[in-house]
Amino acid sequence: MWPILLQWGPVSIYSYGVLYLLGFILSYWIFRDRLRRQGFSTSDVSFLYGVAVAAGLIGARGLHVFVTPRPTWVEVRLGQVLQSGGMYYGGLLLGFATLVTIAYLRYRRVRPVLDAVAPALASGHALGRLGCLAAGCCWGRPTDLPWGVAFTHPLAQAANGTPLRVRLHPVQVYEALLEGGLAFLLFRWGRKPGLGVGWLWGLYLIGYGAIRMGMERLRGVPKPVVWGSWSVNDLISVGLMGAGLLFLGYARWSWPKAARKVPKG
Repeated sequence: MWPILLQWGPVSIYSYGVLYLLGFILSYWIFRDRLRRQGFSTSDVSFLYGVAVAAGLIGARGLHVFVTPRPTWVEVRLGQVLQSGGMYYGGLLLGFATLVTIAYLRYRRVRPVLDAVAPALASGHALGRLGCLAAGCCWGRPTDLPWGVAFTHPLAQAANGTPLRVRLHPVQVYEALLEGGLAFLLFRWGRKPGLGVGWLWGLYLIGYGAIRMGMERLRGVPKPVVWGSWSVNDLISVGLMGAGLLFLGYARWSWPKAARKVPKG
């Protein structure tokens, strides 16, 4: 695709970094709007978002380092980080743990914060997946389908090991569309009363876990197998869906019965 968006002499602006930056801006805007409706100040929102993003970036790179053979990551330079990122699940898990800890210790309000994160995360990540397409990372399996994509830029192969001039499933586009649909559902369901606090986060975990399980079947990126034919991402996806069911159940159980009645119309 187009790994380099703009270039002036030795300075390169990478498409991956620009699109993910736009995704962060979009998710922050949604997160701020949701939390301000619940009485959080803009400074509180910025603080929560900042620590979650910082932890997420560390977690994404950390899990990538953990599951990747040493010769692959020991020579990683800053430029390669801007061309492509780490593993999303690492960022999700560490970002979640950090956000929950801060939200509980400082505000004693965990589930409302998670419900605000859900549509923000789905929306921002959907946009970020287009950055993966531009960079050539997270590529798909070979396909004969007419909408298959073939990467030709040598930087994609150098940075990510992407096969060149081979028609591949555009799994980045598939995931962007599916996450966009998930975000739409989260916005739609978020307007309905009587669902319980934490319900949206549970729906996000189930929805994204299912999306990722499906996408893993179409990805061509080599993955370390940890149990049978299951990869790290497969196991985490199952764990997310299970945790999502627990969030849904607890949200409904803990919500007052009178508030569960959704007005008709």
